Amino acid sequence: MSFVPGDAEWLVVNASRPDNLVLERRYRNGQPGGELPSRAALIFSRINEVIDPRSGDTLHVDDLYPWLKRHPDLDVSRAKPVTLAGHEGLRFDERVRFRRPARAASVCRPQLIECTLIAPNRYYPRGIRMHTILLPLGRVPLVIDIVGRTQRDLDKVEAPAEEVLRTLDLDVTEP
Repeated sequence: MSFVPGDAEWLVVNASRPDNLVLERRYRNGQPGGELPSRAALIFSRINEVIDPRSGDTLHVDDLYPWLKRHPDLDVSRAKPVTLAGHEGLRFDERVRFRRPARAASVCRPQLIECTLIAPNRYYPRGIRMHTILLPLGRVPLVIDIVGRTQRDLDKVEAPAEEVLRTLDLDVTEP
């Protein structure tokens, strides 16, 4: 996978995982030293396992979209066909909604927030909104999420994220 960011406002904190890359969108208040925690991101993931929200068991799913649509903590829109980097897939919107998560992510406890666990290393707090692109590349799909903490954050990151995705080049090899 390769791409070209359109500006210097993208930040990669950890590029060591082969199945996940997070490009955080910098959030500055305009004051010297005034960089705040990121409120939006572009996330590339290979997801081959999910967490059953009822039992907590790790499951392999052949078709990720219907599984996400049935998840009790996610509102998932109707999928539309999309072509990205020459590959056909699906594009849909997601919103994380829960009063109490079906399966809480323990990694969020030290941050004093409550998150829902969707898949290993994939967890989100309440209110997160995403535009998701699912590309079925081989046995393990590539999932691309444009993420915002609020709808406003998502709206602000959408154009810069689309600019990155226009330059995306994928070398399809099995993970």
